[in-house]
Amino acid sequence: MTQRVVVVGATGQIGRPLCRELLRAGNLVTVFSRDPVRAQHVVPGATGYVAWSPVSLPKECVSHLEWADAVVYLAGGPLPEFRLTGPAPVRFTGREWDWPGWVCWWLG
Repeated sequence: MTQRVVVVGATGQIGRPLCRELLRAGNLVTVFSRDPVRAQHVVPGATGYVAWSPVSLPKECVSHLEWADAVVYLAGGPLPEFRLTGPAPVRFTGREWDWPGWVCWWLG
């Protein structure tokens, strides 16, 4: 069955082969990248290439997260040790926005 997968960090050492296999298996892959133009060359064949930032969540990312059956987060940084519930987290670590926490909350 075809899955709709968002991959954050798709251009890295793990992301490239993962995306290649997801695409080979017939899945629809959307790449979230800090440099979507570069990502098109590094990870060819994806359904879409979306600019994202660890500092703020662009609105275009939200529609792709709603669309996704799965999200794979490979961009680094700590993931929460628990599933977030309730209002969306608005955590700022002083350096960057809590992107992993938001994704975990989004997926429920």
